[in-house]
Amino acid sequence: MNKASFIIRENWPRPDPSLIELFREVPTALVADALGHGFGVLDHDIRPVWNGPNFVGTALPVQTAPHDILAVHVAVKYSRPGDVIVISTGRSMTAAVLGGVTTVLLRNAGIIAAVTDGVVRDLSDIELNGLPVYAAGVSPGIPFKNGPGRIGLAVSLGRVAIEPGDIVIGDQDGVVVVPLCHADHTVKAIENAKRVESNLGAVLTSGVKVPPYVEKALAESHITYVR
Repeated sequence: MNKASFIIRENWPRPDPSLIELFREVPTALVADALGHGFGVLDHDIRPVWNGPNFVGTALPVQTAPHDILAVHVAVKYSRPGDVIVISTGRSMTAAVLGGVTTVLLRNAGIIAAVTDGVVRDLSDIELNGLPVYAAGVSPGIPFKNGPGRIGLAVSLGRVAIEPGDIVIGDQDGVVVVPLCHADHTVKAIENAKRVESNLGAVLTSGVKVPPYVEKALAESHITYVR
């Protein structure tokens, strides 16, 4: 019998809990506004599989072999409370990478959410266990437990590069990842985005039909009217 092979990084920088709390009540849409176009937003098909609570936590990246979940179970040993397990499967769609049993193990370890570009199963059990789970789909397919895998190293998931220790935020709109190295800047950008949103809200409640930015765009554009 061949031995399983794993590459494991045991420790990595994690954000201070006070920094995590600054993102606690911020919607993913506002975080996306702060990050800018095309940054940090996972593909639209990675969706919540049940109507669970919002979450914010620290990325624990896992790379699995196709159709295999042993690396997910190994990763639990190296997790810390408050982690979000981020499982890259290479978009494997035939075998579930998470189910009822695995979500119990994750919750027991203090992992607060799971995000994967693969599929999951046992939806009723997942909801009963209360763990927010985001996935690209659902399949009853049974996975292997042979390995190999990588834990605690960067992964690509949903067309976003995710480093260990990045801040992961999820709500009903989807998932956004804030690089740890940009977190402080993003907090400041969120405050600016809130001001912009507040100002626009005041304009909308005044009954305006055409927002000022549209009028500005029209004034600066070349327009050809036709009949």
